[in-house]
Amino acid sequence: MVPRMGRDGQTGETKRAASCDQRDQRDRVHWKRRVQVAVLAATGFCIAGYLAGYQAGFFREAWEPFFGDGTTRVLHSFVAAMLPVPDAALGAIGYAIEFVATLAGTAERWHSRPKLVLVYGVIVAGMGMAGLTLVGVQAFVLHAFCTLCLVSAIISILIVSLARDEVLASYKVLYGERNSRR
Repeated sequence: MVPRMGRDGQTGETKRAASCDQRDQRDRVHWKRRVQVAVLAATGFCIAGYLAGYQAGFFREAWEPFFGDGTTRVLHSFVAAMLPVPDAALGAIGYAIEFVATLAGTAERWHSRPKLVLVYGVIVAGMGMAGLTLVGVQAFVLHAFCTLCLVSAIISILIVSLARDEVLASYKVLYGERNSRR
């Protein structure tokens, strides 16, 4: 039996093999980015934990190489005092959740568990928005900057950019399934 050729000159098996190769390559790219996100989330956790320790009084001073007393002004501001716990502790908790969500599932989770990836995307987006808000509050409300707070915000924004492709791929998997059911 002769295999049937498509208009593009490929057999169905050739197309399936190419599709599997593309999926395997995409899985490797997503996994590599997830490892990078996990490292960034762990770093953010350490930074936020250190800042929370300073806010809670475990350290006399916080490291601040660029902005003089900026870290003290930011971390002991009226904005930081609005919460019953150090706001940096909330950041540490957020990074811990992000770390776990990053490593949950296999390399194929974007197509095998797309809803998990969308939940992950919501977590990542929330942390990114928190980072942008942190920068905005420092710049426009407090008129003071905290180096480690800015590094934390940059980490959150980098994580958004690294996680974006996997989240969009999962969205397309779900959206495509929804359209195929109609």
